[in-house]
Amino acid sequence: MQNKTLIKLGLIALLLLGVGLMQRDSQGPQQAGVTGDPALLPGLADRLNDVASITISSTGGSWSVSRTDSVWGLDSKGGYPVKMEEVREALIALSESQKVEAKTKLASSYPRLGVEGPGAEGSESKLVNLADANGDVIAALIVGKKRESTGKSSFYAREADSDASWLASGSLNISEDSDSWLDKKILELKRERIRAVRILHPDMEEIFVARDSEEDENYKVYDVPEGSELKYEAVASGMGSALQYLSFVDVRPAEGFEVPNRTPTTTQFWTFDGLLVSVVIYSVAEVPENETFYAIFSVADACGGPERLKATGPEPAPAEEGEEITARSTEEIFAEVEELNAKLSSWVYELASFSKANLTKRMADLTQAIAVEEESATQPDTSGFQLPGGLSIPTNEDGR
Repeated sequence: MQNKTLIKLGLIALLLLGVGLMQRDSQGPQQAGVTGDPALLPGLADRLNDVASITISSTGGSWSVSRTDSVWGLDSKGGYPVKMEEVREALIALSESQKVEAKTKLASSYPRLGVEGPGAEGSESKLVNLADANGDVIAALIVGKKRESTGKSSFYAREADSDASWLASGSLNISEDSDSWLDKKILELKRERIRAVRILHPDMEEIFVARDSEEDENYKVYDVPEGSELKYEAVASGMGSALQYLSFVDVRPAEGFEVPNRTPTTTQFWTFDGLLVSVVIYSVAEVPENETFYAIFSVADACGGPERLKATGPEPAPAEEGEEITARSTEEIFAEVEELNAKLSSWVYELASFSKANLTKRMADLTQAIAVEEESATQPDTSGFQLPGGLSIPTNEDGR
């Protein structure tokens, strides 16, 4: 009887244990030592729209981005725009991260988690500071080491004004390099749009290339010197593509920039749909092998195209019956001019040498001397050749 009773009690205990496990699983992972609001930064989710600056500090230094109206810019570059997705991802990750497990409160144990703060010797931690438009701190978090467990991302962290450290859920990827947040693409003017390119060098050498229509694959090179020819048929294609994927090495505000005391190279691009993009390029070199190239951009309306094509180019082909003529309105052109000038005109861009190359081509880069064909064989000289018996080979007046 006692054995049957014990067996029943054991079954009941197992059943209750199973119910308890099911209830725990249905409630999600347990948060060890977490009481109250589980958010890593309580209240941040409600104040995301108030965040007006983000400062990242590490042992190597600090940098910050700030919001002006709806545009976020890098403070060290005069507010040059950064990638909005970098700002958005950082703020969302910080607001959604939750405490998973309480960790040490002992300062001596912080280095194991990487939450000692960027001021400590050898520290790899980062301090992320969020502030409002008045400079008041909304949240400040010391971000420590990452931890990967069962495929879920987590990291160690500690609020800057607290001694409590935590294992927190989520992935927070904030680089120590501020340049990784910059949008380094200057503009993207596709080759298909480019009708003509003119380069004027400081020594007054002028290069002009153009094509008659968007269907033309190659650009015609004008004024090829006598005795020269193009190196290959598509040699000027790089000039037409120069603004397609143009990016910068560095950038600075145009205001306060001291224009070098030298004549620049000026490169102009005309599009088929009414734009004129001008690029003024200054070459500065403390030593010849260490040149720096600064570019200043401006955009204007150029519906008529380059004057040179008006004089030498073909007349536009008349539209066939039933064919639609597609052209942008003056308002559309003006809107793009304004948009591009708003983006470009306030800045001076430092270009890499390979980016500058297509913007500063010379005729020697496009042409070569015409090769002179040599005779395949020379005739032997038989004028003094003697045959046996003292006879010689007769020749005419020209030696044949």
